[in-house]
Amino acid sequence: MASVKNVIYGTRASDNILGHNTPFWSIENGQYVLRSADDIIYGFGGNDDLNGRGGNDELFGGSGNDTLEGEDGNDELFGGSDNDEMYGGSGNDQLFGESGNDVLSGGSGNDTLNGGDGDDFLNSQDGNDFLVGGNGIDQLRGGNDADTLNGGANNDFLRGENGNDSLVGEAGDDNLQGNENNDILNGGIGNDDLYGGFGTDTLIGGDGNDWIRGSDGGVNDINTNEYDILTGGAGADDFVLGDALFVNSWPHYLGTGNATITDFNTAEDTIRLYGNSGSYALNAIAPNNTGIYYQGNLIAVLQNTANLDLSQSYFVFYQF
Repeated sequence: MASVKNVIYGTRASDNILGHNTPFWSIENGQYVLRSADDIIYGFGGNDDLNGRGGNDELFGGSGNDTLEGEDGNDELFGGSDNDEMYGGSGNDQLFGESGNDVLSGGSGNDTLNGGDGDDFLNSQDGNDFLVGGNGIDQLRGGNDADTLNGGANNDFLRGENGNDSLVGEAGDDNLQGNENNDILNGGIGNDDLYGGFGTDTLIGGDGNDWIRGSDGGVNDINTNEYDILTGGAGADDFVLGDALFVNSWPHYLGTGNATITDFNTAEDTIRLYGNSGSYALNAIAPNNTGIYYQGNLIAVLQNTANLDLSQSYFVFYQF
């Protein structure tokens, strides 16, 4: 006998509704009916607390500032209008903020989080998750595994955290941070800031005037075996190979790693270095590339670029 989902309706006031943890039998029209732990819960109006508990549940917040918790099972949560908080719990969940400024947290499992309209905060946590900010100024944070983050429209903040993550800013002036491991960052359209962090990363600025920094830099960057690929795209881009953010700052990519800059344009792009020009040298690398060396250490390769001059304005040096 197939089990039947339970449909639970709230009121237009503020409700606190708990779903079922386990299947159960009920008598309906003189017949025994096996009711599953799978619930469909409608909050309607008011500020509701909806908790699916066990089973594969569907929760609809409706209007009001609602709190939706899927808990166990593969759940679908819909915030509705206003400012909602949604927590997937365990299982592979789908969370939709819809309208309003919402907070979405996936929990464990491979989850899909979509902020919809409004300025939303999306938090992956565990599992290989897919996060979409939607419309609004959104914050997206990956978790412990390999996540995909898509900012959508407007000026968004995306941070990969742990795992080999893929971050896409889309439209707007976005801030993308890969953090740990080997990440792919694509700014999309707009003037974006891209920070690869630790690991071998691929950074693509896209259209616009972008700030591209593959490595975290500082003394902790020495001998990290980090090989980043940096592409500016259209627009006047800044490639950061060193800075003065720390008192004990160093050029980036000292030791065994280096950056590869694929599309440096002397007419509009800039390379930023730590120290002074006397510590650097430029050497040709076949077939038509240029290597940037800091005290004999290769820190960057500029593809299809020759005849550069460290005294030109496309090189900028930072010093304390």
